[in-house]
Amino acid sequence: MDISTMEAPKLEGTFSHDVTLRDGKTKTGLTLELCSMGHEAVRAVAHRHDGKMLRQSASKPDITVDELDQLSGEGWHARAFDMTCAAVTGWTWSKDEKGEGFTIRGEVWEFSPANVARLFQAFPWIAAQAREEADRVANFTKASPKP
Repeated sequence: MDISTMEAPKLEGTFSHDVTLRDGKTKTGLTLELCSMGHEAVRAVAHRHDGKMLRQSASKPDITVDELDQLSGEGWHARAFDMTCAAVTGWTWSKDEKGEGFTIRGEVWEFSPANVARLFQAFPWIAAQAREEADRVANFTKASPKP
């Protein structure tokens, strides 16, 4: 069987990722439900950002290379952040050894898109894990190019 003629399955569902501390071993009790970076919802966020960046650069006919670099840099950072947030479709918190639920700064954060952004802003290393895992799955499931 010629593997180059095979299509990779579309990954439209979600998968779980247990968030660990920076040591990569100690579990935090947070499990993120993620979709891949290739998921339709995440691609829609990317397209919105791309359109915005194109409109901003096109509206400035005398834009300098330095201004374009700054605009692009800020835009790409926001794009990556928003795409990572969009890849999170839910989360669960397990109980600690005392049977108590985990909190963030004394609060229980229910899942919502706004709380995903808050979580990632407060703990960029969690955002990095989410992005890495969603990227890993997207890269693994991409269809091979047809010769």
